[in-house]
Amino acid sequence: MLLCACHPSKFVPEGKYLLKKNKIIISGDKSLSEDLNNIVKQKENFRTLGLRFNLWAYNQIDSSKVAKKRLIKNQKISSINQTRRTRQERINKKRIDKARRKGQEYYTEKIIPLKDTIEPRSFFGEWLKYSLGEHPVIFDSSYMNKTMDQFEIFLRKKGYYDANCSSKVTYKKEAIVHYYVNTGKVFLIDSFHVKCNNRNIKANVDQYIKSINKKNKEHPILYKPFNIFYLDELRSLIAKKLRDSGYFGYSASNISYLVDTSEVNKSVRLEINVKSQYVEKVNEIEIKKEYKIYPISKVIFNLCDTNHLKEEFRSYVDKKNISINNSDESQFINTGEIIRYAKLPFDSKKRKQENLSKQELDPKRKVYIKYNGTKPSVKPEILELQNYLEETNVYKEYYVERSYRSLIQLGVFNNIKPVLSRNSNNDSLIVNYYLKPAKKQSFSFEPRLKHSNGLLGVAASVNYSNKNIFRSAEKMTLSFGGGFEAQPAVFDSVLNRRIRTLNTFEFGPSLTLEIPGLFPSPATMLSKRQKPKTIIDFAFNIQKRDEFDRQIFQINYEWEFIESKYQIFSFGLPLLSSIKFVNFNLADSFALTIYSLNDPFLSNTYSNQLIWEDIRFGYEMNNQNKDEIDRKIHDAIYFSSDIDFAGNTLWMLRKNQMIDPVSGQKTVFGIGYSQFFKINNNFIHSHKINPKNSIHSRVQIGFGVPYGNSSTSLPYDYSFFAGGSNDNRGWNARSLGPGAYKYYLDENATATQIGDVHIGTSVEYRLKLNSLFQTTLFADAGNIWTNKYDENRPGGEFSKNWYKQIAVALGTGIRLDLDFFVIRFDIGVPFYNPALPDQSRWIFQSRDNYYNEGVSFLSNVNSIEEAKNKMSKPFRPSIHFGLGFPF
Repeated sequence: MLLCACHPSKFVPEGKYLLKKNKIIISGDKSLSEDLNNIVKQKENFRTLGLRFNLWAYNQIDSSKVAKKRLIKNQKISSINQTRRTRQERINKKRIDKARRKGQEYYTEKIIPLKDTIEPRSFFGEWLKYSLGEHPVIFDSSYMNKTMDQFEIFLRKKGYYDANCSSKVTYKKEAIVHYYVNTGKVFLIDSFHVKCNNRNIKANVDQYIKSINKKNKEHPILYKPFNIFYLDELRSLIAKKLRDSGYFGYSASNISYLVDTSEVNKSVRLEINVKSQYVEKVNEIEIKKEYKIYPISKVIFNLCDTNHLKEEFRSYVDKKNISINNSDESQFINTGEIIRYAKLPFDSKKRKQENLSKQELDPKRKVYIKYNGTKPSVKPEILELQNYLEETNVYKEYYVERSYRSLIQLGVFNNIKPVLSRNSNNDSLIVNYYLKPAKKQSFSFEPRLKHSNGLLGVAASVNYSNKNIFRSAEKMTLSFGGGFEAQPAVFDSVLNRRIRTLNTFEFGPSLTLEIPGLFPSPATMLSKRQKPKTIIDFAFNIQKRDEFDRQIFQINYEWEFIESKYQIFSFGLPLLSSIKFVNFNLADSFALTIYSLNDPFLSNTYSNQLIWEDIRFGYEMNNQNKDEIDRKIHDAIYFSSDIDFAGNTLWMLRKNQMIDPVSGQKTVFGIGYSQFFKINNNFIHSHKINPKNSIHSRVQIGFGVPYGNSSTSLPYDYSFFAGGSNDNRGWNARSLGPGAYKYYLDENATATQIGDVHIGTSVEYRLKLNSLFQTTLFADAGNIWTNKYDENRPGGEFSKNWYKQIAVALGTGIRLDLDFFVIRFDIGVPFYNPALPDQSRWIFQSRDNYYNEGVSFLSNVNSIEEAKNKMSKPFRPSIHFGLGFPF
């Protein structure tokens, strides 16, 4: 690293200076610092942690040697290519002769790929110098002068008309450029008016400005800085509002500003000129026409495919006397059939509002379907459900966007193009959707690294996918996967922690079916806005470990509602949300250990289970999918919540059944079923300080209540865990808690701790070092607890002192951002451990009480020295490898 800092000016010509730094000193509005820094024309060499590593890499390699080696390699590439061409010609000559001898009119041409001579692969020295390395930035005063000119232009556009800029260069071994910027006072808009010849358009603009004022509690124009960038954005928003009000084709270029400035008051009078006419060419003659509110007169879906064609497409178009490609949109093939579909009733909301019968058809819900072959590849009613530009309704641009988004969400088209055109006969719009289908069937092989709850593993799956299987945009996915995972041994002595290996093998098939609508009800039953989807899953999984084998059979039946771009609701089918059967085959030694401990919580975890979910509710919100203008908070916010009820249906059906004396539960087919309630909430907030710095925080709160037929705890797969790379990083995965349970004094402690309550929070500061690497500082806090007292884990029950049992960890990490995924390494240090005795819980406190407890309670520890040698270090850092960000 010292080399990176030495001799940075080594190859700078005499009399020239390496640019060390640009400093911008602002008098006035200091919030402009980042914008001004982005305008600087000549930037210094890039630094990583203060070191110019890229410049150092450039300087290590001799340019003449690189050029000489490149010349030799290019000559070698040319020679190889010539050899390949000669070989190709020889082979093709033989093939041509052979074809002629056989009387054939064609032959298969042999094409041997040539090495790239335009962008040849770099050798190491070339890559180090020109790809990784960075050329020395030599100070150039012309760039400095251009920068000052750009500063003044930028400041005027921001409303600072009295701004002035100057610069100074200090030379030592390197050049430091000082830019002095005095912004002066900003000009404010003290009055405005809208000028438009069309009364309706003017009313729309006035109403829009009032609505922004009411919504944001701040006027969008008055007493705002005379900021050209902001006014350009406002102009675009006004044009968008007019298009959303029915004025098809209205553009921001139709809006201009007339300005009257006052130097004395530093104020601006603003006139907003809104044009009401557009120019249309008719027979090369330009005609001015008034912008009007356009209704929709016709909606056409063009299914550009041949899925249901029983003959060659060329012969089909010849019979139809049509061209192969569409004359209006040449990237799509033509269509030969057309049907008019108008068989859809009013939706349930409309029927209720107007007291209509189910048999009455909605006259607005009619569409034309163009297709090839015997029938459309997608049913007309499914296509119509995606269209919001219904006949006779007024055109709105956001209806086009919503329709486009709905067609994408169907997942059966890979090219979608909505085209709207004016119908000159009656001043209306014709809507054409050009649709090219996605590949119907596909196979894929997916090898991947697993990272589940902080447990690493490797896995792979073979997948078969069939889209639009019944012509209603269904999607069926059949998968068979398996893999290995590194899980801790169940009984892993605290005094003798073992290294985790890939000790768990699992495999099994799964089948997923996604169906538009609330199956088995028809998709047209609900309104278009709700966009429901039914997801049915069947899965079977076999897990093998040294201690036990586990088989899981599961059925899920879920309804999903895409309420908007940023909100999704999911709802498990009442009484049949999910059925999960878990069967354990325990190794004899493992079963004996569990029996000897007489631990009901542990016995419940590793016993056969039937989990019948009565109902499940899920909600997910991500404001980053929301339009910028509609966001009240500009920071990224994500929230999810899941609620589960299980076992109540079975309890009612078998309320008169006797309790099984062995399991202490009521049973179904001899298996005790679980009965519980669970809720889990996750809130994430991200704040971007500047392009390189950001702060991210997360809060997790979840709890479950086992009751009725579940006398101890939640089922293992529904329990909460703490610790690991995605939770509290001061502890290994699933090793934290519960509560103040003194795991280090329990020689029969399990390495995986589970609980019924979970509270956790994390704060992370992320710094972008360059395009690939990020570093972070983080603080994690949280724990898990049991709902009921567990005599084998005293101190683990949730109580009024829960806040004193929050474990705290601090740490740092580095991330490699490869765009398509992130690799991260974090190191977390326990800072406060609630399990330790008083006066030893904080990292800066004495460890004496901790070791004294070991002497008092551990059978094989008889002295302080033995305790220090045999007991684990209470504040040992944990190193975590992860894929993706922790939140």
